[in-house]
Amino acid sequence: MSALLARLAPAPTARRTRLLVLVVALVIALGVVPALVSDFSLQLTAMFLPFALLALSLDLLWGESKLISFGHGAFFALGGYAGGLILLGHGSSVGGGGGGNVLLDDGAGAAVSGTDRALDALHAVQIAGVPVLALLLPALLTGAVGLLVGLVVFRAAAPEVYLPLITLGIGVVAGIWFNDLELLGGSNGLSGIPSFAEALTGSGSATSTYLFNGTFVALAFGGYWAFRRSQVGWSWRALGDDPVRLAALGYPVARMRAYGFAASCAIAGLAGALYAATAGFMAPSVAAVSFSAQALIWVAVGGVGTVLGPLIGTLAVKWGEQWLSSDLGMESSWPLLLGLLLILVVVVAPRGLIGALDDAVRRALPRRPASAPAVRRPTGERLPAGVGPET
Repeated sequence: MSALLARLAPAPTARRTRLLVLVVALVIALGVVPALVSDFSLQLTAMFLPFALLALSLDLLWGESKLISFGHGAFFALGGYAGGLILLGHGSSVGGGGGGNVLLDDGAGAAVSGTDRALDALHAVQIAGVPVLALLLPALLTGAVGLLVGLVVFRAAAPEVYLPLITLGIGVVAGIWFNDLELLGGSNGLSGIPSFAEALTGSGSATSTYLFNGTFVALAFGGYWAFRRSQVGWSWRALGDDPVRLAALGYPVARMRAYGFAASCAIAGLAGALYAATAGFMAPSVAAVSFSAQALIWVAVGGVGTVLGPLIGTLAVKWGEQWLSSDLGMESSWPLLLGLLLILVVVVAPRGLIGALDDAVRRALPRRPASAPAVRRPTGERLPAGVGPET
């Protein structure tokens, strides 16, 4: 019970100070990126930011409630395809062949006309030129699917065992299904997706895309930080420590886990929509289990159960891949070298990169002198005449 109460207690002042220093440093670093890097590097960074949201959705499960999902790539892909179709709207090419929209021009008659009108109506709901339903519906759709999965899975006696297995099956099925679904381009994927930043600013530049994605990432991680400090967040973390005792205290454990899994899937769907709009393309390969496993690696490298770990781990791994494959010319051998580097990071820094940074900041900050312990007067001791009790 002491461990449960310790997780429910707020973080010490020194730890909050170190976290504040790390957050300020990261915000400054991300803010000056557009002035320091090329447009190509800035566009790549903007493309990596939705991956950080996917890593955040996994950390909400793994780091907070000790649950692991091998199928979040399927929710990422579902959100990307849904957001991409809404952004494309009526009359756009799905398969990239340039011969009209495959989804709307396959000879299905009235069904095609209904889908056509539906996409037109969804695309027409805009704020400042941005089709907002391309952001909202992917999150709602994936959240609803995640809630249905969670209501089934978390009725089992050991969800820590069954959730990885069921999500593994979801990833396998989704990878095959999206690859074979010709209505969405099949193995060619969904191409020609316009950018949210282009719809908002009219330019679609690397800077505008970076700032647009960065705003969503900042809001998501800020909300994650606030969630961790809330009563609901403390209960969610305690659920990962001792669900049996939490259920004995009267908490609806199965329902809490189902809602948490749904929220995690909704974040993954939003990340997929942002990625599809940034890359202009959604491939069926991201629905496979291998992509979900990569996202788990990003979380592990950054630091499981930390606020900034998913962001730092994702950027570190993705830029490491780019550096090894492009700058060093290791097109075929970079996965092996990167895997060895990841193993080294996990062995040398078990708390991830964020843990190593936290230790560095702790060593750099001045230490507060330890206060002398209070001396309690023995019970029954008589004070000299004229001496008050507080002298």
